[in-house]
Amino acid sequence: MAEDIQHLSIPFKLALIGKFSKGILTMVVLRKKFQKIGFKGGFDLGFLDYRHILIPFDVEEDFLHCWCKGFYTILGYGIRVVKWILDFRPNVETPIVPVWISLIDLLVVYFDKIAHFLLRNLSGII
Repeated sequence: MAEDIQHLSIPFKLALIGKFSKGILTMVVLRKKFQKIGFKGGFDLGFLDYRHILIPFDVEEDFLHCWCKGFYTILGYGIRVVKWILDFRPNVETPIVPVWISLIDLLVVYFDKIAHFLLRNLSGII
């Protein structure tokens, strides 16, 4: 059963949740505004409830760009963006947030994807 759930969650690996602080916009307005952001790949939008939208992306770079920005304002409506998690519940705040670490005077040899993963592991960030 757990394997089935994990398999079903694969399409949501690059999905975000948009949480409106007050009210919600129409889907037509949301689509127009999100298209103007200029994502490189495709994305979709869907209502989850009266305050939440699901935003699955096709391209990881778009997912990270949107997630790291964290907050959007569209026509006066604030939207906080968080990473989708398997047990997402609209009435429970997610414990996952993006973290920025500044590495002052980092040597050029560490400007590598593998080195970034090693530094991340040393810092204790998952």
